[in-house]
Amino acid sequence: MPSIDKSLAHDRYLVRVGKTFSSLIKAAIDGVYAPTFFGDAMTAVGYSKRLRAVIQNLLLQFAEDMRLKGQERVIIDDDSLRKADPSKREISRSNFIDNVLGLVKQSRGRELPGTFNPLIVGDLFYQYSNPWKSLVDRYSEIIIDATRTSLEMAVAASADVTTCEGLLHELLYPALSRYSEALQEKVAEILRPHQQGHPITYNHYFTETVQKARQAHEKKRQARQLNAFFKIRPEAGPSFVTSPTGFNTGDLLNTLNQSTEADMDRHAYSEAVDCMEAYYKARKVVAMNVLVDNFSVLVVENCVISDLANCLSPERVMMLDDVLIGNIAAETEDPLVERRHLSESAPESVGPDADSVGESLGEDGSGRSLLHKRDSPIQEANPSNDDIAGLEKPATRTPTVLDDSWHNGNLKLSSKKKNPTKSIFADEDVDF
Repeated sequence: MPSIDKSLAHDRYLVRVGKTFSSLIKAAIDGVYAPTFFGDAMTAVGYSKRLRAVIQNLLLQFAEDMRLKGQERVIIDDDSLRKADPSKREISRSNFIDNVLGLVKQSRGRELPGTFNPLIVGDLFYQYSNPWKSLVDRYSEIIIDATRTSLEMAVAASADVTTCEGLLHELLYPALSRYSEALQEKVAEILRPHQQGHPITYNHYFTETVQKARQAHEKKRQARQLNAFFKIRPEAGPSFVTSPTGFNTGDLLNTLNQSTEADMDRHAYSEAVDCMEAYYKARKVVAMNVLVDNFSVLVVENCVISDLANCLSPERVMMLDDVLIGNIAAETEDPLVERRHLSESAPESVGPDADSVGESLGEDGSGRSLLHKRDSPIQEANPSNDDIAGLEKPATRTPTVLDDSWHNGNLKLSSKKKNPTKSIFADEDVDF
C-alpha cells in the first residue's frame, strides 16, 4: 500500500504541475498577460515570458529582412552617379554581366550566338535569392530558442526545482527537439520551389518589368547618342539646344540607331540579367510574401506554437508510465518545503485573478523565490517530521545538482544529462 500511495501522490502532484504549466503557456501563446507570472513587460525577463509578443516581433523583423536583404547582390546601373559599394553587397551592372558570362559558358545549350538559354534565368535567380534560406534558418533557430526560454520559465513557475529539472530533460526538451525537427522538414518543403526547378511564372508583372527595363536601357542609350550629336557633355541631362541652328535629320537618325554593343553575346546576357531581375521582382511580389506567410503559419505556428500548451497537459501526464513519473517527481527532503509552498499556492486556473502564481514567484514575477537564493547549489534543509508528513510526496531519490545562478534574469539549469537543444539561458545574448 505505501508504494501505491506514493504513486498516487506522484500522479496528483504532476497533474497539478501540468495544469499550471499548460495554463501559463496558453496565456503566453494567446497574448493574455494578465497573470502576475508575466511581470513587467519592459524588463528582459517579462518580455521573454510573453511568447506571442516575441514571436510576432520576430516574424515582423523576418519579413523586413526578406524584403531588404533577400537578394545576394544589389545591381547598380553603370550610369549611376554613385559607384557600387561592395560592403553593401552592391555591384555594377557591367561587373555583374561579366560574372554571368562565366556561368553562361558553363551552361551553354543549343542556343544560337547572340541569344541565351532561358533556363539561365532560373540559375541566376537561385543565386540571386540565395539569402532566403539563410534568413529562414536564422529565424527558425531564434524562434526555437525563444520558445525554449518560455517553456523553461513556465515550468520553473509550476514545479519545485528538482521536478522542474526532471520535466525539462524527460519531457520538455525531447518535445522541443521534435518540434524543431518538424520545423526543419517544413522549412525544406516551403523553400524547395525557390531553390530548384525551371523558372515558371504567369504573372503579367514579369513581362511588364522586362519591357520597362528594355525601354529604360534604350532611353539611356539614345540620350548618350543625342548628347554626342549636339556636342553636349555625355553625363548632361535634358538640355535646351540652340546650336546648330540647322541639322540633317538623317544624320540624327543614323546617330540614334548606332549600335553601342558590338559583342552580341554580351548584349544577350544583358537581356538575361534583365529577365532575372524581372523574375526576381515578380517572385518578390508574390512568392516572397507567400514564403513569409508560409513560414509564419505552416512552420512556426503549426510545427511549434500550436502544441506547446499540450506538451505537459494533465492528459499527457496521466499517460506516462509509473517509472517515468517516479523519476521525474521523486525527491529528497531538501525541496519538500518548496513543493508544499507550490502546492498550496498553485491556482486551479490561470486568469486575471490568479495572483497566487505571482506570489509564488516573488514580487517581480521572475521566479527567483523558487530557487531559494542560496550560496550552495543544494540548501541544507531539515524540516520537521510534521512538515514531512504533511506532504503528498515521499522521498525516493537524491536530486541532481543545479547551478542556481541567473543570467540576464533567466535561470540556467545544468545537469549530468545534456540538453538536446541549445539553450538561450547561456551567457550569450539573443537580440530579438
